[in-house]
Amino acid sequence: MTGQRTQVMQAGRAALRVLAPMAGLPQGGWQVTLLSARREGQGARGVLRADPAQGQGENLPSVIVKLHLPVEPARFEAMRAGHAAAARALPDGVPAALAACEAHGALLLSCVQGEPVWEALSQRADGAGSADMLIAAGAWLGRFHKGAARGAEALQTGGPLRRLRRLAKARDLPQPQAYCAALGALETLGQQAQNPTPHAVIHGDMTLQNLLVTPDLRVCGIDFENAEAAPAMRDLAGLVADDAIWFGAGGAIDLDAQAPLLRGYSGAGGAVDAAALRFFVGAKLLGLWAAQPARGADRTARRAYVWSRLQQITPEFFTL
Repeated sequence: MTGQRTQVMQAGRAALRVLAPMAGLPQGGWQVTLLSARREGQGARGVLRADPAQGQGENLPSVIVKLHLPVEPARFEAMRAGHAAAARALPDGVPAALAACEAHGALLLSCVQGEPVWEALSQRADGAGSADMLIAAGAWLGRFHKGAARGAEALQTGGPLRRLRRLAKARDLPQPQAYCAALGALETLGQQAQNPTPHAVIHGDMTLQNLLVTPDLRVCGIDFENAEAAPAMRDLAGLVADDAIWFGAGGAIDLDAQAPLLRGYSGAGGAVDAAALRFFVGAKLLGLWAAQPARGADRTARRAYVWSRLQQITPEFFTL
């Protein structure tokens, strides 16, 4: 086990000893499994699952410990508040928050069934059932936004465009001239999306990895620390772009109302704003572009695949 993973495991065990009694659960007698440990800046974030050890009682639930290292009060509060907002919007579609401890920067959550939608789709080489799974994913997001609706406001495109311009200046990008041309096309898309658009408390990092799905297509959302009041189409664009990059074919992105994600979203009560959605899909694609190292030799296998898909998708999407 690497130093980072060891650090997260030790911190997670210590947090569990404090959190479990707060939730009315035994302090000891848990079998702890590290689910993920990821470096973030100078620290790390981790997720652990704790299962009751044999003989601890058949009725004890498995639980999840989620934490950030080092402990930062502001970051802990964002994690706690984001999950609380999600639970208010869709209490049956997110893990239950059982306890929170600022001193350990950790939350104790119920353990929900399912695997990430991204992984479930990856296992379906022939695409069998993929549309139904995407409909279910879109429906979860539609229900979430409906429960967290904040009315309609004018779309402010300046922030995303400024961020993408800063990235172009701050980084050595692959094909910088094509990037700037695509950014100009995105500005035009923003000008076409000036009508009031639905706002809600959004997930803020909506990908197919952050939705869990069971074999009977029950969906649960996870990781709400980036939740904020913002245009709802930003979340939906994250799912659309993720699906196009990893599971699409050719250069087209299907933004038709009958595309599975959009059909599921609108069928669950979400309001699709086609112009705003197209703008945010474009912003997501350029964000992925700006994250690419300029030299192919510096790209991981995952980034190399994303870059190959961006080269297929962006010329058609931005009509370059």
